[in-house]
Amino acid sequence: MISASVKVVAWDFDGVLNNNVENGEFVWSRSFEQDLGLSHASFGAYLFRGRFREAMAGRAD
Repeated sequence: MISASVKVVAWDFDGVLNNNVENGEFVWSRSFEQDLGLSHASFGAYLFRGRFREAMAGRAD
């Protein structure tokens, strides 16, 4: 579950503005839980297995 305190998550990770991969790992993911109070796994599940995935495919707002 995404924390109620997180209102917006925005990023640009195509490598143009944010090129921060080291040894195959996004640098931002190292402190993700500490920074946001969310587990990296739960955030990934929300994005790629939940409603957001449907929105990316045009099946949900």
